[in-house]
Amino acid sequence: MIQIAREFASNAEVTKGRSMIITGSSYNHWYHSNLLYRTAMDALMLCGSIGRNGGGLQHYVGQEKLAMFDSWGQIAHSLDWIRPPRLMSGPCFWYSNTGMYKYDGAIADYHNVPDKSRLEFQHTHDYNTRAVRLGWMPCFPQFNKSSIAMVEEAQRAGAKSDAEIIDYVVKQLKSGALEFSIQDPDAAENWPRVWFIWRANALGSSARGQEYFLRHVLGTHNSVIADEVAKPYIKESKYRESPLGKLDLLVDLNMRMNTTPTYCDIVLPTAHWYEKEDINTTELHSFVHPMGAAVQPNWEAKTDWDAFKFISKKFSDLAKKHFQKPVKDIVMNPLMHDTPGEIAQPATKGVLDWKKGECEAIPGKTMPTFAIVERDYTQIDKQYTSVGPLQKGKYGFHGIMLEGKELYENYLNQEHIEKKEVNGQKLISLETAKDAANFVLAFSGATNGEVCFRQWWEEEHHTGLHGHEYLEARKQARAVCPEVKYLIPDDRVHGLAHEMGSGNRNVSMTYDDIVAQPRRWLCSALWTGDNRRGRAYGTWTIQTEQLVPWRTLSGRQHTYLDHPVYLDFGEALATAKHRLNPAKMNEVQKSDKTDALHLNYITPHSKWAIHSTHYDNLRMLTLSRGGNSIWINDRDAESVGIKDNDWVEAYNDNGVYVSRAVVSARIPSGSSFAYHSQERTINVPKSEQRNKIRGGYHNSLTRQRLKPQLMTGGYGQFSYGFNAWGPIPIIRDTTVLVRKMRNQEVKW
Repeated sequence: MIQIAREFASNAEVTKGRSMIITGSSYNHWYHSNLLYRTAMDALMLCGSIGRNGGGLQHYVGQEKLAMFDSWGQIAHSLDWIRPPRLMSGPCFWYSNTGMYKYDGAIADYHNVPDKSRLEFQHTHDYNTRAVRLGWMPCFPQFNKSSIAMVEEAQRAGAKSDAEIIDYVVKQLKSGALEFSIQDPDAAENWPRVWFIWRANALGSSARGQEYFLRHVLGTHNSVIADEVAKPYIKESKYRESPLGKLDLLVDLNMRMNTTPTYCDIVLPTAHWYEKEDINTTELHSFVHPMGAAVQPNWEAKTDWDAFKFISKKFSDLAKKHFQKPVKDIVMNPLMHDTPGEIAQPATKGVLDWKKGECEAIPGKTMPTFAIVERDYTQIDKQYTSVGPLQKGKYGFHGIMLEGKELYENYLNQEHIEKKEVNGQKLISLETAKDAANFVLAFSGATNGEVCFRQWWEEEHHTGLHGHEYLEARKQARAVCPEVKYLIPDDRVHGLAHEMGSGNRNVSMTYDDIVAQPRRWLCSALWTGDNRRGRAYGTWTIQTEQLVPWRTLSGRQHTYLDHPVYLDFGEALATAKHRLNPAKMNEVQKSDKTDALHLNYITPHSKWAIHSTHYDNLRMLTLSRGGNSIWINDRDAESVGIKDNDWVEAYNDNGVYVSRAVVSARIPSGSSFAYHSQERTINVPKSEQRNKIRGGYHNSLTRQRLKPQLMTGGYGQFSYGFNAWGPIPIIRDTTVLVRKMRNQEVKW
């Protein structure tokens, strides 16, 4: 280890920072993944490898970079019609609503902390409850009463203005007459009732802890035998008998019959790849992808855009009966990143909780923010197919907000742009997916040069990098990186926007343009890499070469994190912590251990599949043993008599998984690999245990955990942001038992 460290640092020294760490998605699924990332980043910081092409941390997790978020977010989150949106942390939601939290014991039992008496709570769910209460994390549903009904109740109590409605709701929360739904997740009024799944294998590859989804959300057959152990440790929420099923309706809009549709009430057919027009970006390169429709969708299948347009029309028609007039709604949001809320709770005296009387309950400061919005459900279809009037106001991302009125009117007045009249207003039409793609391209700083320049102009004024100050920043950057080259010479440059945004000011692109020729996205102020002049996108180069501050509490890189929650868990500095104690995780307490290997269980990204989707293609099945498989070490296998291609059971208290064994010296001893996205629809025989239930899925053996530190909020970079900050579903610390099936003539 010392030799590797020295070689890594020596390479960085002679190459001027070009030492790189490349990670995969598994890095992000360990309980202590935050420490893994921090130790890697610390090494890179100490070697001067951050913000250097050829250096830094490269994290491959699939196609997950929304380059045009500034414009995409306007229609994806309906910000052109109603603000604020309702955004939710998926791991927080499912940890609570699947009941998985009930199977976790006390944190200090499985997580090695310096002094467990310093922990505010004994159980993770209590940290989740406090995070909602203090405005650190979102929560939907919000309350144990309808948010629309709460507005009506406030008005009946005499509230006249929006401010008075909010004041009424805050007082109800303070008194306890109104509760956050997370305080009582198993009460029937707080259950999720309708689940609409779009494009995700949400009950398959995305369902970490699949058997708990089946047991507590769907109320169907499952192979869970674990006992609930959380009750003695939970103090912040009510503990009820666990419901077996919560949903009333489960709908899937899916291009194929994978695991998820087999459990749904309704499956809607949708267009496949090459049957629809769409756009896509990824962190693997800096090009905008068109997804052209080579053929029309088959039979009743619709494109994603047309399917939701159809549903919105039917919904609006029904609303004319049930919601004949617009209604007011109260929306609760956390203290968001890139807003004043991210410095709302300095925590210099520790974490102050209004419920305990340690501070006042002040929306947007010591608790979530609240806003009153008006919803006209009879107009949903018209709002879906047009760009609303709020687009003419401020819009953007990462705190870089532009005035949209001039951009909107210029775009609307172009001859080839379709118009739509809504309630007497002439608006930009979004009747087709191509219309939506063109809007995204036209209003994003990543694909429109004028928008890009204006965003850099905003950032210049945020940072003060103009005139003499910008020249001084260049001087400081050159002192560290003498080889840095700037596009505009020192004697001519006016400031940051002139350097970064003026060269591409006339660039624009449409959907037809990117179909005809690949186009790179522009050097955007929303992101951190300088990709001008054909340069490869390298993260943080804008911070190191232009001296734009990092989006942290101090504006600098952090090795020391001084938030009280990090101090309590002994993680102010990155420290070495082993994976969770298998004996304390309530996973192999009840399972039969006879003749079984005890292994760590890893589910890497799909190995034999197409588009990470088609595992059941005949060619892929031929490559992958014709069905589900689990990889184990050759010596481990030999110790219990398992041979290559034997039928085996992998199981624990969470579930059971029947598959072929792939015996390989490439797998580390003590570990097992079951590749991601193997389906429950192909060659799944019955188990020899759990009442001979049919063997499950790679996610049948997992159960989500959350790490409390990742729910911190209102504190600089520790502030909730869409696709930016919040807890992750932790599954890599899972322990499984693997043994050979006694009868190799398996039962189907």
